[in-house]
Amino acid sequence: MFNNVRPAQSTDLAVLESLYTERQTIVTQADPRLRPLPSASQWFERNTGLVWVGGQPVGGYLSLWVKTWPGGILPLDTALIDQMTLDAHAYHPGLGRALFEAAWAWAQEHEATALLALVPRYDPVGQAFWRSLGAHPTQDYATFKLSAYQVFQVKR
Repeated sequence: MFNNVRPAQSTDLAVLESLYTERQTIVTQADPRLRPLPSASQWFERNTGLVWVGGQPVGGYLSLWVKTWPGGILPLDTALIDQMTLDAHAYHPGLGRALFEAAWAWAQEHEATALLALVPRYDPVGQAFWRSLGAHPTQDYATFKLSAYQVFQVKR
């Protein structure tokens, strides 16, 4: 288990941008509808979520939001993982699970009782990861008409 999973800091921005750019390049090759999301630098402006990094040097990240659901899109007690990636050029055994566990613990401290993850439909590795945690695709949230993504619900 990784003991160096921590919230991202501004000094991590260069590696976050690199990992983010590589992830977006890969997923948009599989599905061009996956347009680039806000740049990694904007993640530091949020006050209702956190980006976690892990590895030494940083080998991956997970982006988590809690209680930001305008108009009742999701219940207030739901945390949403909108991005997660690991460096594709190195092996980081256990890092994905460590990032998830740290983020979920933080979300629970912020009163989240449910967790959803947005996973690109054409990302078999990402979907396999979430299934390995016991997550299941869900259609419960009809507002997620994001045809390029599958919503996974993690039961804990």
